[in-house]
Formats: sequence, structure tokens, C-alpha cells
Amino acid sequence: MRAALFQRFGACLRLAALVLMSALLGQAHAAAPAPPAVRFQDALAALKSGDMARYRALASTLQDYILQPYLQSAYLQANLKTATADEIDAFLKRNRDLPIAAELQRAWLLELARRKDWKRFLATDTPAYGGTLIACARVSALEATDHKQEAVELAKRLWLVGYEQPSSCDPAFDLLRQDDHIPADLVRARLLLTLEAGNPRLARYLSTLLPADQQTVAKRWLEVYADPGKLRRLDIAELGGGQTAAQVVTAAFRRMGRKQPADAHALWAKLEPPLKTHLSDTQRYRIARTIAVFAAIDGLPQGERWLAELPPAATSHASREWRARAALRKGDWSGLLASVRAMPHSQRGRDAWRYWEARALLQTGDIAAARKLADPLAEKFSYYGFLAADLVQRPYAQGPQPQTDDPALQQRIGGMRLARIALALHEADQTADAGAVWRELLRRLTPRERLAAARLAHRQQWAYGAYAAAAQSPGRGASALTFPLAHWTAVRMAARSNDLSPDLVLSLMRQESAFQSSVCSSAGACGLMQLMPRTACWIGKHTDLGSRFCDRRRLSEPGVSIRAGSAYLGYLMERFANDVVAAVAAYNAGPTNVSQWLADPALRIDTPRWVATLPFGETRRYVQAVLFNRVVYAQRSKQATQTASRELTLRLSDLLGPVSQ
Repeated sequence: MRAALFQRFGACLRLAALVLMSALLGQAHAAAPAPPAVRFQDALAALKSGDMARYRALASTLQDYILQPYLQSAYLQANLKTATADEIDAFLKRNRDLPIAAELQRAWLLELARRKDWKRFLATDTPAYGGTLIACARVSALEATDHKQEAVELAKRLWLVGYEQPSSCDPAFDLLRQDDHIPADLVRARLLLTLEAGNPRLARYLSTLLPADQQTVAKRWLEVYADPGKLRRLDIAELGGGQTAAQVVTAAFRRMGRKQPADAHALWAKLEPPLKTHLSDTQRYRIARTIAVFAAIDGLPQGERWLAELPPAATSHASREWRARAALRKGDWSGLLASVRAMPHSQRGRDAWRYWEARALLQTGDIAAARKLADPLAEKFSYYGFLAADLVQRPYAQGPQPQTDDPALQQRIGGMRLARIALALHEADQTADAGAVWRELLRRLTPRERLAAARLAHRQQWAYGAYAAAAQSPGRGASALTFPLAHWTAVRMAARSNDLSPDLVLSLMRQESAFQSSVCSSAGACGLMQLMPRTACWIGKHTDLGSRFCDRRRLSEPGVSIRAGSAYLGYLMERFANDVVAAVAAYNAGPTNVSQWLADPALRIDTPRWVATLPFGETRRYVQAVLFNRVVYAQRSKQATQTASRELTLRLSDLLGPVSQ
């Protein structure tokens, strides 16, 4: 009992000590308020949650804080429906140099449109504020202020597109109506545009807006668009004749050429002679070019020949490149030489085609000519520069290196208002706004000043700021500025958990997001590793990461994005038997596509050829960029852990395999 009494007494003493400590800490906290960046974040959170009392209390302590305009902008955006013109105008006048000014003005224009305050809308509107929503509101504003002819002309421009417009444009299109109908000539014109744009669903809807006596012809347009083979039994006059019929035929064959190039080629060979007098040379060339290009993209063996048979007037930048890729895919080195030499000088002189011309010369026995092309290319700090260096067995170039540090210049850049705001936004974890202000700053700086800005951002451990500035400066080569070891601890831990090289994770991160944690693509991929939310969710559920990764907002957290992206890359490495190139391609294009592209084992032996002939241009560029990053980061990570030679030691040939002879 005595022991229990002492135990309770001891607990009371501990509780009293905790109370006293809390009181002392509370006094210390009252004496030393949280840093401005923390109070700024708390104020934004209070505003978002609707806790206006807390917001006002925090905002009152930040009147002199450099990010006060961002707090005020957030408040105005949240209260646009009750904002006054004087409040908006005063803010815009004070902060015209900040990107948020344009954002607020755009939002204010839409609010004025909602209020139907058309005079103020036109007074606030400028041509710089584009976008469909504002353009459609501009139509209503012009009409309401007795500028009907201008309104009609703008409405026509908005109507005559091959895609759907938002419903907020309906009032603008109502202005085009005559006797409760959009004029038939405008409907027909837009219907043809939708066919050319490959939007048959919208075309079907538009056909219902035509007068009954014109719907029969429109129905034939849609039938021919869906199946050009119907032209074998159809008189072209039944499509309306003239340029209209020619547009329908061209759109129909180009659609078929994209989807079924072999069938389209056979059908076009039969129908081109009788259709020749109805179509212009330009239209016939577009049809033949589309069929041949997509035959090459699909890997049809006859694609190279069809492209080679195109008359010079029918070729394009894309058709010439795909003729070369088709030869490359087949290992037709003589055909590749002919294809590259048929390119105009500006195209032939690109790094990719200089390298492949050198390879073709080497493969056909002209070693001296191959060396003459490859030697100068090997001096470039690029993917194809590294490939050329492998070809002639030379050290890799390291690119332009940063000049001697200039502390005085850095201090001057650091004192600029935009620089101070960008760095403060970075400190407050407002990464999207920080990036926008930083880019505006860089736009105003000279190349030498950008290098100073890069060093300034690097000192603040802002990877994106350093990278974005250095990439536009004289110091674009392999350095800590352009290849920062961003989030290095988290990267190493995630890489180790998924049997990956940390260099590979960083290489993807650099290409995916340029180290911007809150950036989202137009497709919806978010975060440092640019994962689609459904992919992150799938990875979370199939690993020990858990379902919390299903929350899209969490992908903007660096740690979450790095863990989820590394787990997904680890899954792809396992799926593709530790084939780094295939896994990287799948990270961009999806594993199903890559499995199909790996179907040709003979081509896969020569990995550079496989990469250069991938059907998706975005994936080709992506894989090349990541592999280039990987080689550079291999050296950068060594420099972070030990003294290393300046020469890059990992070779592209280590990742791609030796060049086939």
C-alpha cells in the first residue's frame, strides 16, 4: 500500500513537472512566434478550411512579409464573388510583375462574366488573356455593348474548330443562329473540320443540326469516313462534289491509313486513278504519305519501300525520318544511307541522323568516312554524342562547365524582388508558385546572371531552381547545378528497397519532373516521379506501401512520390527481367506497349536501333534522355561519396550493349 502511495505521488510529481514545462514552453512560444514561412502556410491552410478568424489573426502578423501578396491573392481568389473592382485593381497595380497577377486577372474576368458586368469585363480584358472560356465570354461582352459584328466574327472563329467547345460557349454560338438554327454552311464547314480532326462522334451530332434535305449527304460523308471502300460503289458527286467531296475522301483515307495502312494502300491503289481528277496533288500526297508513314510505324516490311516511292513534293519531315527508321529497323544499312542522304541539310545535320549515317558507313565498310562524322559528334554532351564516343572509343564530353564563382553577382541577383519571392515561396513549400516566379526572373536575366541564380538556388538546396537556371546558362554541362542529387537520402532508401540504382531513380526524376514536387502533367501524372494516381494506388495495394498512396494529393509529397515511383520502377524491372531500357520505356509508355515492341528479338539485340525505332516519339526521346542522365549521374553520385576522376566511367554501351557489326 505504501509502495502504491509513493507510486501515485511520483506520478503526480511527473504530471506537475509536465504542466510546468508546458507553461514554460507556452511562454517561450508566445515570446518567439513561428517563422514567417510557417505562419504563411498556416494562414493558407486556415483560409482553405474556412477558419477566417485564424486566417485574419495570422495574416495580421505577415503584413511586411515578402509573400504577403500571395496571401492576399489567395484571399481574393477565395472570395471573388464578393470582391470589388477596386480591391482587384489595387492588387494588380501593385503586383503586375508577379505571375499570380495574370492568374487573378483571368479569374476576375470569368467572375465579371458570371456577373454579366460586360463594360467592366471589356475594360479589364486584354488580348494577352486567351483561352476558350474568356474568348466565349468576350463574345457576350461585345454583343452586350453594341459591338455585334465583332461578336459574330469571334463567335464564328470559336465555332469553326474540329473539336468540342465547353458549354459556356453556347451563348456565343446562339449569336450565330438564324431562325433558331445555326446556318447550314457553318454546320457543314465545322462537320468537315471534325472529320479532318478525327472526331466522328462530334461530326454525327453536327449532322443532326443540318436541314433535313442536307442530312442525306452528311450521312454519306460519315459512311465513307467510316469505310472508304464504299467509294467503289458510290459516285463522288453523291458526296456533294467539288472541294467538299475531296475533303471527305482525304479525311476518310487518312483515317484508314492511320488504322489499317496495308488495307488502305491496297484500296488507294485501286481508287486513286478514278479519283485523281477530283483531288488536288496536295490531297493525294497527304493520303499516300499518311499510309506510308503509318505502315513504317506499324513495322510493315513494305513501309520503307512505300516511303521511298513518294515523290519529293509528297515528303515531309516525318516521312523522311520514318523512311530512315524503317531501314534502320530492318538493318538495311544501304537503305539507311540513301534515306539520310535524301534529307535536306537541316534535317540530315541533326545529331541523331549524323550518328546513324556514321553507323551506316561503318556497317558498309567506309570506316574513314564514318570516323569523319563521328569524331566531331563525340565532342557533344548529349545522348548521341555519347553514342558517337562509344563508336570511336573516346572519353565522353562533359559539356560547358560553370565559370568561376562571382559572389557579388549572386548577392545582386539574390536582392532582386523576384528572386527573394521565389526563394521564400520555395522555403514555404509553395513549389508551383516558386517555379513560376523563378522562370519569370530567368526570362529577365542574361546567361551569366542565370548561372549566378543557379548557384544561389543551389545554396538554398532548391534543385529545380538550380537546374532551370543552369540549363539556360554557360554552365550547362555535368555539374551539381544541372544534375543535382535531389532528395538523395530518400532516393537511396527507396532504391535500396526496390533493388535499383539510385542513379536510375534520379535520372527518371530529372526527366519526369525536373525536380518539381507539385507539378502535374496534362494527362494527370503528378509529383517528382510523375505517377498517375491509379498507378500509385495499384502499387500501394500490391506492396507494403498501403492504400494511402491512392490519395492524389500525397503524390506531391517528395517522400511519397519517390517511394511509389521507385516501387513501380522496381516492378517493371522485375517484369522485364532487369532490362533497364525496357523498364524505362515501360515507365513512360506502359508495359503492354513495350511487350509488343519487344516482339522482334533480332532487333532487340541492337538496343540503340530498338530505341531509335520505337513507335512513340515521346518514348524515344524519354528513353534517350533517361539513359543519358543515368551515365552522368553515375559520376555525380560517386562524387558525392568519394573522390573520383573527372571522366565519366559508366558508358552507354554498358546500358545498351555493344554495337552490332
